Amino acid sequence: MLQLRQIEVDMICLIDPLPVDEANRMVMRNLNTLSKVENFRLSEEVCKRIPNVRQLELSYCDEVSWYYCPHNLVCFHQLQNLALAFDGNSKWCEFATSLTFPSSLRVLLLINCGVDWEELTMMVGSLPNLEKLSLIQNSVIGSVWTPVEGKFCHLKTLIIDRCGDLVCWNADSSHFPVLEYLRLEDLCKLIELPSGIGEIATLEHIYLRCCSASSSISAMRRLAEQEELGNESLRLTVYFRGDEETMESFKNEVHEEGLTSSTNLSLHLLSC
Repeated sequence: MLQLRQIEVDMICLIDPLPVDEANRMVMRNLNTLSKVENFRLSEEVCKRIPNVRQLELSYCDEVSWYYCPHNLVCFHQLQNLALAFDGNSKWCEFATSLTFPSSLRVLLLINCGVDWEELTMMVGSLPNLEKLSLIQNSVIGSVWTPVEGKFCHLKTLIIDRCGDLVCWNADSSHFPVLEYLRLEDLCKLIELPSGIGEIATLEHIYLRCCSASSSISAMRRLAEQEELGNESLRLTVYFRGDEETMESFKNEVHEEGLTSSTNLSLHLLSC
């Protein structure tokens, strides 16, 4: 067991270990991956047992409890990849905002934790090594996101999927200075893609799937604006979904604005 590097279980709960002492020295220093553990207690003893873990995939459900010690997450000084899923109960929001993330974190996936956009920025915006952030299925709620300059300074990939409350995203190039890939999915209320997003010098690909017609068209405008400025490196992929009437209206507006001629645009229409 002491030589194990990776453990993947099927949503089981682990009991607390006995204290580490002279008679019990079982510390799994080689373990770097622990996946699919449910209601994992981040006690001091647990942190001592797997001190070098680099990847964690955890889920929390049922009753919210401080027994799980969210503040001890920071004790995993080698942690680089973290996935956290919650059962959708709004009571988990306070628990999620109490998590203390280690500065080593590079990749973070959040599902159903229900924090608002300001809380998200406070939670993870200052992490010095965070490169990829995935916000899935109401992990963040609220209609307006106004990022703070000086946060997310090293973020290269941003995925927002099924955070359906988002209406206005007030962002520009200063908020995500090194962003390379932006993926938005099922954001039916989002009015438009921020005008400054296309100005991010490092941005290579914008991917929209099943977002609002207005946000899809605004993304196509951003691409056209960048091409007029001589930026030929930005690519845009749009999957637009609607009934026959909605799709016809979408296609007409796209053609009227002349937004389909770019070789960097990949446009796909999906039936309902």
